Amino acid sequence: MAGHQARLRPHAGGVRRGHAGNITPSNELYVGLADVLLFGLFISLYAVREGSLWGVCGWHAAWNWLLGLGFGLEVSGQVTDTVPLIADLTGKAGAPWWITGGAFGPEASIVTTAVLLAGTVTLILRGRTRGHGVEVANVAA
Repeated sequence: MAGHQARLRPHAGGVRRGHAGNITPSNELYVGLADVLLFGLFISLYAVREGSLWGVCGWHAAWNWLLGLGFGLEVSGQVTDTVPLIADLTGKAGAPWWITGGAFGPEASIVTTAVLLAGTVTLILRGRTRGHGVEVANVAA
């Protein structure tokens, strides 16, 4: 058992340093890291379903861009020091962390958890698309 724990520790530390390394251990950090892992599962299922990484890359880029530059919110605990291009959606003082995600940002919100769980369950139940989502044209021989 100790050997397994020793192997897992460096990976968990890497996730913590790469995502929200500036946040002290708290419930919002734990929910945020769980949502990052849930997002990884979601996009893995999405990529398998579609047979391509293009949708995953676009989805992830759009999410990070909208959170940070579009709405001025934290992206995985990293603050973007810029004026939001679309609308300023920064949280109000006193709002519960489990709705706003607190210092981690919307990725640590229970709302995000619910959406990712629903999407993951949907992808699991729907399975893989035929032809990876690409329609095969009928060609007359």
